[in-house]
Amino acid sequence: QGVKLADVVTSVFAGDEVSGTLQLRSRDFDKLYTTANIFSVSNPIGTTGALIPIFRSDRTLVAGKTLALTGIRKNAKTRTNIFVQETSGRPAKVTVRFYAESGAELSSLTESIDSFRLLRLIDRVPAGAVTARVTNDATSAGNLVAYATPVDQESGDFWSVADWGQLVGATYDEPVVVPAAG
Repeated sequence: QGVKLADVVTSVFAGDEVSGTLQLRSRDFDKLYTTANIFSVSNPIGTTGALIPIFRSDRTLVAGKTLALTGIRKNAKTRTNIFVQETSGRPAKVTVRFYAESGAELSSLTESIDSFRLLRLIDRVPAGAVTARVTNDATSAGNLVAYATPVDQESGDFWSVADWGQLVGATYDEPVVVPAAG
C-alpha cells in the first residue's frame, strides 16, 4: 500500500524550516520503495527540482570513516550545498575537506551535529573545488550520511551528488552505470 507525502516539513511536522529529514523504519526494509524530491519554488522562471538520495542505516559513515562527494562546483555560475545528517541519535563531529582538480586541498571546515539533526552547509564550497571528503571524526558517537546539490545560479536547476558506496553499497573496484550525464 502506497503513501504519498507532500511538503512533509510543514504539512506533517508543522515546521517552518526550508528542509528536513524523514526516517523510515521497518522490519521488512527490503519491501520498502521510496523516493524523495526537493523543489525550489522561489525562481521567477518556474519550479525546479531533483531527486535526492535515500540512505540506508546500515551504510552510514561510522566514527573515523570518510566518503567522497565528487562533482561539486563553485564558480561564477554554479554553487554547491552540502547536507550532512546524523542518523543514530548520538552527536557527531564532521570535517569536510575540499579539493581542486589537481588534488590539492583548498580548505576544510569542522562542525558538530546534534542527534538526528541535519547540517546544511549552504554555499560553503570554495571556488575551484571539485571534490569534498566528508569524515566522521574518530571521537564521534554518531553516524552520518551526506550528499551535495550543485546549483546552476542562472536557471536555478540543481542535482544530487552522493558517494556511491554509501548510497548503493557499491565497492570502488566494481563497475557502475551512470544513468544520466550532462
